[in-house]
Amino acid sequence: MLGSPSVARVQSYFHAAMNDTFVVTWFLKYHWDVARPNQYGRNLSTVLFTPRFPAYPSAHATVAGCAETVLSYFFPQESSELIKIMEESAQSRLYAGVHFNVDNTEGLSLGRQIGELVVSFLRAQNLNTLQ
Repeated sequence: MLGSPSVARVQSYFHAAMNDTFVVTWFLKYHWDVARPNQYGRNLSTVLFTPRFPAYPSAHATVAGCAETVLSYFFPQESSELIKIMEESAQSRLYAGVHFNVDNTEGLSLGRQIGELVVSFLRAQNLNTLQ
């Protein structure tokens, strides 16, 4: 059973990873400055409000990829379900019309890479137990 210190530890590593992922994602968004689908064709209506900041890589997808990797490290028995949920999260942005598929696939890939860096740090620090 998880106690409060273990829960706090997992949350702190998770949120630090999310913060780092956002920093990298937003740096790359403005570095590449890729337009969104409705900015190419003004007649394209979207399901969701489409923000006016760059699309690539998708922040939703990048965060989902990192979250999947970090959470799978702590909860390996949930890994297959986490992969499914996070891929659906990224894909939802395509269906909403606010991202191209490449924004999502590359975002997931980038997020997973960042997550692997976090997990390698956790392994090096021997921070793999929840007890």
